Amino acid sequence: MEAIPLQCLGKLHFDQGDAQAALQSGLQAQALFQFLEEPCEACSVVSTLARYAIHLGQRDVALARLNATLGQLQRELVDWPATETIDVRWRCQQVMVALSDPRAGPLLEQLFADVQAGATRLTDAADRDRLIQAKPVWRAVVAARLGAGPLRLACGCGPHQRDGAPGRRIQHCP
Repeated sequence: MEAIPLQCLGKLHFDQGDAQAALQSGLQAQALFQFLEEPCEACSVVSTLARYAIHLGQRDVALARLNATLGQLQRELVDWPATETIDVRWRCQQVMVALSDPRAGPLLEQLFADVQAGATRLTDAADRDRLIQAKPVWRAVVAARLGAGPLRLACGCGPHQRDGAPGRRIQHCP
């Protein structure tokens, strides 16, 4: 499947600081996932494209992609287990924080509850923390919710400091 390598290529471009090339690869991956009728993967790509838009300074585009992702989650992925959409929703939450969107706090609370419920469902009490630590996105959700140190936001410009309670204001780049 060509869509997955394109998606990975976009992430590599982004990690190397080339958001424009990342955007092009991501748009190609999105089109292929939609053609293949892979709603979760297509939704994942759109949330990633919102992240790229933040980095490119395209706040309106990022908001439109964020809202498209949230709409798709509510329409096409509503029956999926919550644990299977945590990664997509986490990216949405990061974009919300970067946009100072008031939905960021409630979404973080829901993500935290879903991580805890998923860990409870998948393992016994003795291994829950180890499972959460083994899954990078789950670990990031818990750290963000518990207010553990600097955060990396969707803008990708570096660490940001939390100002106040979990899910609240973030000191952010301009």
